[in-house]
Amino acid sequence: MTRELQGLSMGLSGTTRVQRTTAEGRSHGTLANNTHTLAKMWENWHLGVYSEWDHPANGKRVSRRFFKDKSRKVWVRSFDEATEMPVISKVRDVVKNGVSPTCRVVTASGKEIRVTLAHRFFTPKGWKRLSELAEGDYSYRQGRVAIATTRPIPPRLREGIGIWTQWMRDELIPYNGAECYLCNQHYKRSELELDHVVPVTTDLELALSKSNLRPACKACHRRKSNSEQGLQLRQGSRMGLRPDQIMSISDPVDEETYELVLDDPHHNFVAEGLIVHSSGFSSNIQGYLG
Repeated sequence: MTRELQGLSMGLSGTTRVQRTTAEGRSHGTLANNTHTLAKMWENWHLGVYSEWDHPANGKRVSRRFFKDKSRKVWVRSFDEATEMPVISKVRDVVKNGVSPTCRVVTASGKEIRVTLAHRFFTPKGWKRLSELAEGDYSYRQGRVAIATTRPIPPRLREGIGIWTQWMRDELIPYNGAECYLCNQHYKRSELELDHVVPVTTDLELALSKSNLRPACKACHRRKSNSEQGLQLRQGSRMGLRPDQIMSISDPVDEETYELVLDDPHHNFVAEGLIVHSSGFSSNIQGYLG
């Protein structure tokens, strides 16, 4: 069954591996386990679990599919969009959408996933369809993040701080360039970024203070940011969301596509390490309404 939205079909490749969990939230195997692909999950859900064995009488190899309770008792890892904390969601249905064009997305951390242009990714700017993203944009992946000693900064506020910081470039970085305040070398304006001397996570009140912004070359800025994050991780870490830059988006190729339908309230799941949206549609009406 095919579902379309604004003329674009939704879905992911059947080879997509999903981060499954137990009902208690513990990881159920790893993404390397191919039984966690969407195609295999659909087979187990709708056709039964495949099994084969040697016949005790004649020794011939026989096979059969069995419907087992556990094949429809499936939980996956989701994330609370407000707190960015990992949670679990129960799968209500696994849907086969039909053949649609999918694009291969590769990120800086090495994550790879094939999705349709209409499928949505959770990004630092909210939910974005692949058609709205380009190389250089960021999507969230799951990963270890520092345990905050203060309340986490909401994504929208973080985005606003980033926009305001970009606006300050014209005022704080001269057109003929400036010295990096960290290495004292002179750089062109295009080679400089504005750095929060006191990190935003350390003192949010200084996030919009011009006096807390200094020009830094890209290399120094990156090292300082990594060092700050490394210090926070050494003080304690947990599973959370980390921005991952999109390095390439391939041309589309037709293939069978699938979706997951999840119970409320969290309609997202971890696929190939990235956070993607789930469907609100089920091919099984009784399963969806029951």
